[in-house]
Amino acid sequence: MIIKNTIIEELNKAMELTNQKYDDNIIFNRCEAINKKGSFRVTLRVKDSKGKGALIRDRRTINACWHAHGDFFNNLLKINNMIEISSYGKTINSNGGNWQEIIKGSLLNPIYLSECCEC
Repeated sequence: MIIKNTIIEELNKAMELTNQKYDDNIIFNRCEAINKKGSFRVTLRVKDSKGKGALIRDRRTINACWHAHGDFFNNLLKINNMIEISSYGKTINSNGGNWQEIIKGSLLNPIYLSECCEC
């Protein structure tokens, strides 16, 4: 995902707030500045795939689940309402866009991202 109009301290604070709910299991897989205008490329993962916030598809993965991402986005927007997040081709900002369900899987066996975890 790309997060615009922020600084690293805001990203770290949002992660700290998110981890209060996920037992300190969510971490940045990637968090790198992509320009000097306050844009970052960020991905989230879990420390323990058996812990809170892990994405489960056919098996447990190290990727953070839909709920962990949504909570992270909410926390970011509480810290700075000027932030804009681009994820899955959608824009999330203080005017909305977060918690829009995404369907994964096939047409015969659709599954929502919100169903791919134990949250």
